[in-house]
Amino acid sequence: MSDPVPVLLISYYFPPAGGPGVQRVLKFCKFLPQFGFRPFILTVKNGEFPAEDPSLEKDIPPGTVINRTFIPEPYAGYKLFTGMKKSEKTGVAFVKKGSSSKESWKEKLSVWIRGNLFVPDARVLWRFTAVPEGIRLVKKEKIPVIFSSGPPHSVHLTAMAISKKTGCAWVADFRDPWTGIDYYQKLRLTLPADRLHHRLERKVLQTATDIVVVSESMKTDFSRITTRPVTIIPNGYDEEDLPAGTLQPPPDKLVIGYIGNMYPVKNWAEVFGTIRRWLTDNPELKTRLELKFAGSEDGSVLSLIRENGLEANTRLLGYLPHDRALEELFSCHALLLVINQEPGNTHVLTGKLFEYLSTGCPILFSGPIPGDAWSLLNQAGNAHRLAETNPEDLMKTPGGKTGIEAFTRKNLTRQLAGVLTHSIDSTRTKP
Repeated sequence: MSDPVPVLLISYYFPPAGGPGVQRVLKFCKFLPQFGFRPFILTVKNGEFPAEDPSLEKDIPPGTVINRTFIPEPYAGYKLFTGMKKSEKTGVAFVKKGSSSKESWKEKLSVWIRGNLFVPDARVLWRFTAVPEGIRLVKKEKIPVIFSSGPPHSVHLTAMAISKKTGCAWVADFRDPWTGIDYYQKLRLTLPADRLHHRLERKVLQTATDIVVVSESMKTDFSRITTRPVTIIPNGYDEEDLPAGTLQPPPDKLVIGYIGNMYPVKNWAEVFGTIRRWLTDNPELKTRLELKFAGSEDGSVLSLIRENGLEANTRLLGYLPHDRALEELFSCHALLLVINQEPGNTHVLTGKLFEYLSTGCPILFSGPIPGDAWSLLNQAGNAHRLAETNPEDLMKTPGGKTGIEAFTRKNLTRQLAGVLTHSIDSTRTKP
């Protein structure tokens, strides 16, 4: 039996960090040894994470070498400038805990600085410690291939520098788009900064040995920029994470769950307006309906809950460890999936979608139609347009799990192992 092939995984997010950004790289790390690869981790020592979940560390294979280097975190200065406490967590994207998402002048200035002075993102300074450490690891461990996962997309610049210096293969993994992300237009970019973002994006896409994306639409968009191979490896679910036994929602309630960050997107007005109409049309439902939210809540979303008179029907659980969040999913009658209704968001396939599918529950969708998420829900038999749903049918409507075995984290890691092998072989055969 041949020795495992070493691979350097570069990610800003890694346990004890929590949240959706951690899962993809963590699960690749967990299952790669089963496909002939030995992962070495390069991550940050003092990251500013929106959440922490030490329970995820159980998925790290024994003996995994984790290298953590210092990052000069601009968010420490941001906290001081905006009056946040040092212990407070910064929000994901544009999620704010206040009563609304209206920005103060300090926050507007901070966004301008982040978008124009820290390109492509506020973690770009990490490269000053990550690049030399990555070069040291590649040379010491004779690592033939690097895997970098963004956002933050500055990790790809780190990987590019290491690859250029050492000559090893490099796979760039995009969990989200770069300039195509929905909040890109909120960064208040000057023309030079916008051009720099696009130039760096093109350089990464044209330099990496292989590109990995999570959806068909992202592949289409990136294939217009690069001639490098682009492979779709979506997010997924880990069968070993699913709750043991059978969890059931209470029979006297109608429980609708949402797990994840409640971003300040315009869909929420439609979502809560629809649910308010349910209660108006069926007053008896007021005592039975329970809306269960687990994750960070933007203040504007909480305002909409109040404005629609849904406070009595709402349970806010806050951020939960991953295993607890899955237990909450499996104790719902239906699940709510909200994807920002903005141009370009047809490509979004959120990580939680696949864990939603693993429950077999009906999924109430508010987002782009047509789109990759809506198409996948239809294939699995889970698609329900929220605006067209009769709430009384949810307790008796079966969900669907057709074909979701392809999205187990183990099967997806098998695909990644193939991409890593291709990258190594491509680099070795270069003249």
